[in-house]
Amino acid sequence: SAVTKGKYDRVSFDTSLIMSYETDSGTKHSDYMSAGTRDSAYMCLRLALIDLVFSETRPPLVLDDAFVRLDGDRLLNMLELVKTVSSKGQVFIFSCHDREEQILESTGTEYNRIVI
Repeated sequence: SAVTKGKYDRVSFDTSLIMSYETDSGTKHSDYMSAGTRDSAYMCLRLALIDLVFSETRPPLVLDDAFVRLDGDRLLNMLELVKTVSSKGQVFIFSCHDREEQILESTGTEYNRIVI
């Protein structure tokens, strides 16, 4: 719900990790979502799995161009979520774009930038 601003407040995954979601007209397959929304939901799934598997010491979270299909609003929402996650462990964001940096700057988020 946080990354979609309430549009999708609940998604479900089957044992093959195929996603579906509820609408007023019934359950829909994730193919009906935009690519950015699907990416956001699967990112949330990964973050939830990290919470389930690692209770104390967490591995670093490495995100390599993980946000390329997100529009500006979704990227802002996702980076807010990542900011929350970063309080529990290291997060590395690799990107060939500057959108992430611009949003981190505009929100006053502390980060270390390394240019390769």
